[in-house]
Amino acid sequence: MEREAERRSQNESQHYEGLTNFSKQVRNRLIFFLLFTIYGLLSVLATTDKMIFLETPIKVPLLNIELPLVAFYTVAPIFLLIIHFNLLYIFSNYKEFLRDTSERYPSLIKSLPFGIYEGILFNGRLNKVLKFVFSILLYILPILTLFAFWFRFADYQNFLIRFLAFCDINYLYFYINIFLGV
Repeated sequence: MEREAERRSQNESQHYEGLTNFSKQVRNRLIFFLLFTIYGLLSVLATTDKMIFLETPIKVPLLNIELPLVAFYTVAPIFLLIIHFNLLYIFSNYKEFLRDTSERYPSLIKSLPFGIYEGILFNGRLNKVLKFVFSILLYILPILTLFAFWFRFADYQNFLIRFLAFCDINYLYFYINIFLGV
């Protein structure tokens, strides 16, 4: 009996450690996604007609390199989609992991530090507000960012970039519908 209780306690602590590591991973990916999306929007807003006409390169922060304008407007939306797809995928796995944990170890969920997704998944007092904020950040913001890329660079009239932007927006729209189960 004592061994069984000790083993259960050890399993619970290992599961808690895995859960906190998974939570940190999800949080870090969400922060990276939001920072990249905001940087993309700011870059689009900072791009002037003169920059498009003269094809002035855009300076990429942290990497400290100058990227040609056409390359930036081609690569950034695709990179945004890859990051977004990865984030939605990890959130779906995290949701299942939290549900499994809540069934097997209900006390663990109550001891977790407050997180956005835990608040959405398990009914909390901020549940509706969190769902609204979360929906805007994960579903509306990426679409608006892709539209901003598309409309800003539409003046350049590059067929490849317009085609990629159109494909990106359609892909994102259909993926979100699949993810939401609509």
